[in-house]
Amino acid sequence: MKKFLLTAVFVLALAFSVSAEEAISLDIDGKAISCDTPPQIIDGRTMVPVRAIFEGVGASVDWNSDTKTITGKLGPVNVIMTIDSDTALVNGSAVQMDCAPVIIDGRTLAPARYVAESFGCKVSWDGEKRTVSIATPLASAQSSAEKPMQDKSAEAVTEKITEATTAAETTTHPMYAYKTYYKPGTYEVGKDMPAGEYVVFANPDTIGYLYKYARDGVISAESGKRYIYSNYFSYNDIISLSNEDYLDLSSAYAVPTDEVDKLDLSRNGTFRGGKDISTGHITFKKSAQTPIAYVDAGYINDSEAQRTIAYLVKDNGDSVVANIRGGMLIRTFGCDIYNANLSLIKAYEPAGSNDKNTDAGLKFSDVSPAFKNEVDTYMLSLVNDIKPMSLNATKYTSSYQKKMYNEWTSKAGNQAEKKYASLAENFYTHLRDCVTYTKGELVNAGTISTKGRQITSIEFRNMFNAQKDYFSSALSYFTKGGSFEDLEVAVYRMAQYRHDVPRLSGSKVN
Repeated sequence: MKKFLLTAVFVLALAFSVSAEEAISLDIDGKAISCDTPPQIIDGRTMVPVRAIFEGVGASVDWNSDTKTITGKLGPVNVIMTIDSDTALVNGSAVQMDCAPVIIDGRTLAPARYVAESFGCKVSWDGEKRTVSIATPLASAQSSAEKPMQDKSAEAVTEKITEATTAAETTTHPMYAYKTYYKPGTYEVGKDMPAGEYVVFANPDTIGYLYKYARDGVISAESGKRYIYSNYFSYNDIISLSNEDYLDLSSAYAVPTDEVDKLDLSRNGTFRGGKDISTGHITFKKSAQTPIAYVDAGYINDSEAQRTIAYLVKDNGDSVVANIRGGMLIRTFGCDIYNANLSLIKAYEPAGSNDKNTDAGLKFSDVSPAFKNEVDTYMLSLVNDIKPMSLNATKYTSSYQKKMYNEWTSKAGNQAEKKYASLAENFYTHLRDCVTYTKGELVNAGTISTKGRQITSIEFRNMFNAQKDYFSSALSYFTKGGSFEDLEVAVYRMAQYRHDVPRLSGSKVN
């Protein structure tokens, strides 16, 4: 550690000197980082949002408004910076910076190099693109190994990535708990990673995304790739990959399934029959903590008619029994799970907290009651006005959503109110998407074909109303929240429903 600190002190003597007249971008491991307050030049130094970098490299962040200090922790490395002080503490040792952190528009900004290199990251400046680039230890290790990896077998590639894990073992990101993992990026199966089955996890408190495609074949007009499979998920998905497939991971990481012992059944996710969920007749029951639940159990290549698929709501029957066999995949949302003896295996636990800290310097108490009430009143109308035949109303269009968001931000008197408006708009996005793709007109049919079975319009209406109740409960958590963290949980709950539960759809039979 002493050697690390001495090296850091010499390297940290470097600083950027760039024109303040041009916009400056920030990327971490090649991914552009969006910041409410962009990097900027102060006294000839490039200052960057501390939180954006800390979180971008996997560090936890804590802001103390009393002492005006921001603390980042990444494994055993602890970095403390204080507003208006040019001395940082790295594991208790003082490191002299050439300028002090400051607060601008409610965000803490500090010299780029001192923030990133304290955690062993590499920092570079691209003058032509006006971009500050940060490479984490893992990305640096993978980059240096990239050329020789191209000529090696998939087995050697896995070994190389495993070696790179050691270089970044100080991180607190959960993917580093596994021996082998593949972080966000694009991989060619058989070259960059071996073929086989993988558990793909979403990054904490985010929605993950995977896209599986092929090199040859019909090209998608939207993506420019040959589509095979894609999915969003709040906890995990399970995917089988063959040589020459391609895999895109966003806000997610993949782990060989043999390295994943057990998955958390209390989450909304995809689980393995015979490993995560025992074989036999398993009962999936709607949790009392949600108005609607969902289960889909079967083999990968089963048709919908061959699978056990059910929306579980109070008025339709809130449980279903599935005969689980080894090798099946079981996707659940909001379910308590019971074994063949009806003993509880695991109870569902809705998201009630997160690991994020809201932006440094922003206080929830700075959101005025009048501003909060105006936003909340409109959001409540969005949910209250949901009816089977009103889903094409103007307020559920993206253009009207943008109009309302612009109105809110124009009325916001401070950064805290802008933050409130931004979180409300995120909630609005998830709600609008769910409404847009729900076929409410099906309530007028006599019989409806959906998910491989036929149901009555009454059953469909019960599911529709239960979905609306879920939106209401999530919005209630939002409007009654006493902190930005509470609001983030409410938004995350809506994001979970949007991405983990298929839309209410089908076709009219008669």
